[in-house]
Amino acid sequence: MPTIQTRNILTTAALALTLMPSVFAQATDPPSLRIAILGNPIHQESWTDDSLERLKAIGFNAIQLNIAWGARPFDEALNLNDVVTVPGEIELPRVAARRTELGKRVALAKKHGLRTLFHFGSPFMDRNPYTGDIPRLPQDIDDVTFDSWYDTRNPKVRDHELALLREFRRQFPAIDDILVYTYDQDAWQTPEYQYNRFSYGVPLSDRLPEYLAALHQVWTAGRPNTARMWWEPWELSAGQIYAILPKLPRTDFGLMIHANIAEAQLALPVDVWFRNTARICRELGIPVVAESFFASATEEIEPLSIPAPRLVDEEYLAFSRVPGVVGIKEYYGIDLSAPDLDLDVLQARIKDPARPWEELVADITKRYGAAQPEVRAYLELLSDALQIYPWDASWHAREVGRASIDHGWRGATIQGWMPSTPSWESTRHARFMKTDDAQPHFWMLEDVELRSKSAADLLDQASDASVRLFKALDDPRDKKQFQLIQQDVNVLRRVARSYALHIRETNVAQMLRQDLSAGRPMTAALQKELAQLLNSDLANQQGQGRIVEMRRLYIEDPGAFVRRYLIPVSSMSTPQESVSRELRPNVAPPEKGWFSLTTR
Repeated sequence: MPTIQTRNILTTAALALTLMPSVFAQATDPPSLRIAILGNPIHQESWTDDSLERLKAIGFNAIQLNIAWGARPFDEALNLNDVVTVPGEIELPRVAARRTELGKRVALAKKHGLRTLFHFGSPFMDRNPYTGDIPRLPQDIDDVTFDSWYDTRNPKVRDHELALLREFRRQFPAIDDILVYTYDQDAWQTPEYQYNRFSYGVPLSDRLPEYLAALHQVWTAGRPNTARMWWEPWELSAGQIYAILPKLPRTDFGLMIHANIAEAQLALPVDVWFRNTARICRELGIPVVAESFFASATEEIEPLSIPAPRLVDEEYLAFSRVPGVVGIKEYYGIDLSAPDLDLDVLQARIKDPARPWEELVADITKRYGAAQPEVRAYLELLSDALQIYPWDASWHAREVGRASIDHGWRGATIQGWMPSTPSWESTRHARFMKTDDAQPHFWMLEDVELRSKSAADLLDQASDASVRLFKALDDPRDKKQFQLIQQDVNVLRRVARSYALHIRETNVAQMLRQDLSAGRPMTAALQKELAQLLNSDLANQQGQGRIVEMRRLYIEDPGAFVRRYLIPVSSMSTPQESVSRELRPNVAPPEKGWFSLTTR
């Protein structure tokens, strides 16, 4: 027999479900809330009648009003103080211009019947609560100070954030929803284990709900069933999130969550954390929106654009089949400037949620006429490659289009170290293979090598298929579409091959050094393999770069080469120096940047 507390929870959940029948739709229906972002961090789109109608035609019925990306591309707003100023304070540069632009976007979205959402981080981590100064990235993240600048239990921090939100509500009464990040987006939380005046020893799961409730009260008071606050529990551990959920508001409040506990990932939607979170929220009457990628351009392959329509469909269906999920939200943004087969499949799936995949993909590719079989085979190879690529090896496997094919000549590693947040140090540490700077084990390296090689092999097949595809296409516009796709495929193919070669070269060189250390001749088969690997590396790097000299040195003296090159290094920096570029812009990056996965 249920306890009184259990009966109360069940009664509350049942009442919430009764009051929100359209929110908790059946899996056979399209999600009731479908949120777009116009443009993305590398492609700016104009807010026009035509662009909003095109988003609606795809199936979106709501729009995020700002791109809300950490680097503030195109001077997009990221925080409340980017668009409003607390009365009596000096207004920062560009705030008035952003406020005007935001007002225009709100009016245009309303004209086209789209629900509106503004996305921001809170509390803003870069403002000194005692002086009001905002030096960019003023202090170390999680530094040991008596007064953290982002402690939500500090009245000076909390009251200023609430004042900003009140002013935002006053200035923009027509905005329907807000989406609040409490980590990232220039927001941060004070660790309980670091001594400070207000929060020392107080678990984040006890104090964060108080802050969220205060923001919720400011935004929704007096506007029942019209204004909603969404919260993104990004960077929190699974345990913290589970503990926080029962303490959250139950009306005009919802969660937006990534595809899994680790990230927004096209190929890895819906893990056990996602299911648990959605289930608990459903029991509490709290709606959940799933965030991920639904277009060909994503953060994972930035700045490339490679369609994988089967993965988009699998992801959409995975989200829609989880009880409690009421909506989807594009995470990166929509580029309307070019044809996009991923958006085509999303549009078709929203229109017909129960249609078999084979019918759906046949429908979206029929416009290619006699070339349709080649188009479908090509897209299937791209989907397979993106699905098998080792995205879960490390966060630094992302933005793969920025990786350097000219890899380093120290031993290969798997870049992994991340800022000290609850999730990176706990649940995501288990989900992602690497969240530290230590040199990986031989077999961990080999795993990433083999998956990178598998992806590269599939992309080789896709490249071969593209030749047949180009010959089969008649329309010059179609030829151009797939030529642009193939240009980006070639980049991803060469990066994946570079990772596989660098890692295998490292492991083979390590075994050859073992031979030398043991005083035995180098194993002939391994010696021959390393030569073949360097030849393949030379071809992959198109005969340019340091590989030319490395290959020459190996041919001249294999023993001297392995004694000097491809030697693993335990770490290139202390953990305190390894913080990501957004949080420590003055720290020298790895040799080939943050997104060359295998090079320190």
